[in-house]
Amino acid sequence: MPSLSKNPRRKGIPFLKFTWHLKDEILGLFRNLIVNAKLWDSSAFGEMDMKKILECVQEAEFLKIGAEIINKEMINLMQKVSCTKRFHSAATNTMGSISNGILQCSDVIHANNFQWFDPERFQDLCCRSMCLLKARITTRNVEDLIIEWGNSEEQMGEGVKNIKLFEVQVYGVAQNFDFTRVGAQPPGRVQRPNEYMDFNVMYDFTTAFDIIHQDGTLASLTAVEGLDHVRFIVWDQ
Repeated sequence: MPSLSKNPRRKGIPFLKFTWHLKDEILGLFRNLIVNAKLWDSSAFGEMDMKKILECVQEAEFLKIGAEIINKEMINLMQKVSCTKRFHSAATNTMGSISNGILQCSDVIHANNFQWFDPERFQDLCCRSMCLLKARITTRNVEDLIIEWGNSEEQMGEGVKNIKLFEVQVYGVAQNFDFTRVGAQPPGRVQRPNEYMDFNVMYDFTTAFDIIHQDGTLASLTAVEGLDHVRFIVWDQ
């Protein structure tokens, strides 16, 4: 497996797994070639060779950041490399860095600290499963996305209709969520499951409000006060 660093593994090193884009004439021979890139904390090991990395990688199916800090170098990487399926970030500190890029992941976005993400881009997220903690996203941003989902004429699995589940730790307080604005009705008026499990995590929607899309699709949402989390689930038809 190719590597862009021969340094020994250390705690807090970002580890990223990329799909390497190849020229058309050799794609037929190496359709599934994978390259591993190990990025070192520049504060301890000097500047990262971002140019070298970005020359190799244009798109990643799976991008995993294991560093404790999201700095400008990591933001630059995420803006230059398109992540198409799964994004995981364990970083707990963002140092105030903000990304203007768009996450185009189709399957999973999981971030322990999402403050680096521009909340105005939240409506552009069309990922099936999202867990976004410590975000700068407000209840109004979440409301706008749910309204867009409710008005969407896309087929299931396309665009905003690809969303199955999300949990967002909002900026501010979850009790400010406006259920009336998104067209939600109080719980108990429709028959549906009360729980949903995703990646071994059980989500409770017993007291959640419900939204019925014009195509008959049923979704539920709840604001968890104290945790300031907003959860949204689209039930299987």
